[in-house]
Amino acid sequence: MSEVTDTGRFCVGIITKPVGIKGDVKIHPYTSSPSAFLLYRDHLMLDSRPLSCISSRLDRHTGIIARFSDFQSRDLAESLRMKRLFVQRQSFPVLQDDEYYLYDLYNLEVISDLDNISIGRVAAAFDYGAGAFLEIILYANNELTALPFHKDSVISVNLVNKQIKIDRKFLIYNRPT
Repeated sequence: MSEVTDTGRFCVGIITKPVGIKGDVKIHPYTSSPSAFLLYRDHLMLDSRPLSCISSRLDRHTGIIARFSDFQSRDLAESLRMKRLFVQRQSFPVLQDDEYYLYDLYNLEVISDLDNISIGRVAAAFDYGAGAFLEIILYANNELTALPFHKDSVISVNLVNKQIKIDRKFLIYNRPT
């Protein structure tokens, strides 16, 4: 999920174009998979207005085809082009103990495995399909570094204390911020 609003709504996709004449639209999901997007079909919002999804299905080209109750013609569907779709945080599925939403990793204090002291703060978390990465701002030199987010590089995550303990040998690049 790429964007969060100041009201706690998370962007889960964007309507790219109308499909056909009955009001169907193609949606590019921002979720971990197109099928994961379908979990939110009953919780979607356009800006701050709830949308009633009357049909949705996976498209053969890795997208979603959906129809909304208030947009059942091609002309009405055209008005949705490039509109972002949001959900509230409470709509998210409950995760297993060792799973995290990338958004929850932002601003965690980064603790080094070597000396158990704070070395920086998580500035961003990304997943472009090959695995998640954290961008970390190091306190010592104000440089930005990256860390792959997997079981070898991340020793522990404590969301209550807002800390993540890492294995420093997995830090992979530095550049000035």
